[in-house]
Amino acid sequence: MIAGFRSEFRKFFSTRMWWVMLLIAVAYVGGTAAIMAFLFDFTIDSSPELDTISLEGFIDLSQTIYSLGATFGYVFPVLVGALSVTGEYRHQTVTPTFLADPNRVRVLVTKLLAAIPLGLLYGVVTIGGTVALGGGVLALLDRPTGLTETSTWLYLGRSVLALTVWALVGIGLGALLKNQVAAIIVAIVFTQFLEPMLRVIPAMTGRPLEFLNYLPGAVSDSIVGKSMFMGMNVSLTEDAGQVDQLAGYSLLSPGLAVAVLAGYALVFAIAGYFTTWRKDVS
Repeated sequence: MIAGFRSEFRKFFSTRMWWVMLLIAVAYVGGTAAIMAFLFDFTIDSSPELDTISLEGFIDLSQTIYSLGATFGYVFPVLVGALSVTGEYRHQTVTPTFLADPNRVRVLVTKLLAAIPLGLLYGVVTIGGTVALGGGVLALLDRPTGLTETSTWLYLGRSVLALTVWALVGIGLGALLKNQVAAIIVAIVFTQFLEPMLRVIPAMTGRPLEFLNYLPGAVSDSIVGKSMFMGMNVSLTEDAGQVDQLAGYSLLSPGLAVAVLAGYALVFAIAGYFTTWRKDVS
């Protein structure tokens, strides 16, 4: 299996895809965090009734900004994981891979395990970019960054953990779909459009839809413990940071959330093994 790890890392780092994707991830989530920091500052300055926001309220807002790295950035470890599998079929390297190790279960398990350090890499760099750009804007605007708070670093650590697990989901998705274009389309459409649209329903209607809390992105937010979607239910008042439970948004425990998200990866991988991974390749 050690040889398999070496092979996976060699394949991954031998192309420009890994660092190009990493730069795009930092620009995307970091830019989003910077824009949200400007918007928060503008909203507070233009609303006299918000002058009473406490320091705790500002810290909560800064933590919500940092959580954007996990809320929107998880598409990148998903794509990295999926491409590491579908790229084998697209570039026809899957045949020598299976010839080198005919045990396809072991090959798939090796890919899942190799995705952990890759997901960790993307998690650390992506969240670091969110903090650098989002926190940098807050500092320039003379707003509390929250970086001196232990709770902020706890959220950041959980964000990195969430993105790491998402790389496993990407491996499972790639094994299930096999087609690279299909995997990219499904990952982007679901994570950036479909699920976000579903998750704003409770905030818009005031009706709790508990099943939405088990969608992959919502589960990821439960690992972090904070997200923009939860922030939709927070009033920018002296009590900022208190979740409006009438909006129907709730979080799973972090441990359960990790298990559920890892369960998605496992289900996808098992389904992919029995539907595509065992088939003959040319």
